[in-house]
Amino acid sequence: MLNEKWISGSSVSRPNKALVRMQTALRFVCTAQPGHYVYNQSEDVDMLMIEYRDIGWWYWLVTACLLTVGVAGYPIGLMFAIGLTVFQLCHFIIREGSITAFPVQVRFWYLMLLIVALPEPLRLIYWIPVIGTWAQVIFGYCAMARLVSLFPWNRNELFSFALIKRTFFSRPVRGSVKQGFAESEKFVENT
Repeated sequence: MLNEKWISGSSVSRPNKALVRMQTALRFVCTAQPGHYVYNQSEDVDMLMIEYRDIGWWYWLVTACLLTVGVAGYPIGLMFAIGLTVFQLCHFIIREGSITAFPVQVRFWYLMLLIVALPEPLRLIYWIPVIGTWAQVIFGYCAMARLVSLFPWNRNELFSFALIKRTFFSRPVRGSVKQGFAESEKFVENT
């Protein structure tokens, strides 16, 4: 138990270092200035983004499994992953009603990455979509969507280091990464 007399300041005994650190941390939390980020449980966001009700999430899950099988030594998994991505691309073109819609662009460039990595000497590149797709499925962080959002026709501001930082280091959000930059901008500035 904590020595309550020492915390209140009325004790002459020497405190141990752990108690001093705890008191310093408590003092910091109690005297934090407005505008500084202090952890708040009500703002806590789930780290995992398992969106089992979204068909897109299921496409990415199966694709991640197929790519994992492919890099594990069974190249047929890579072919099935490409086939599923073509099907997913067609589905999203129909669903979005436009080939220029952001989700369609993400799937198109993802497909291009899979096709570029298909020749035997380039198969090492498949580790990039394997890791990235699992990050998308588990944490909701889609590096491809963030990269595609930087294309000139997908942004409204000048290309800058600040834009790159905000694009790749903002928290994952539910829905489109383009919609989430405004909400996560406060978090990035305060950390």
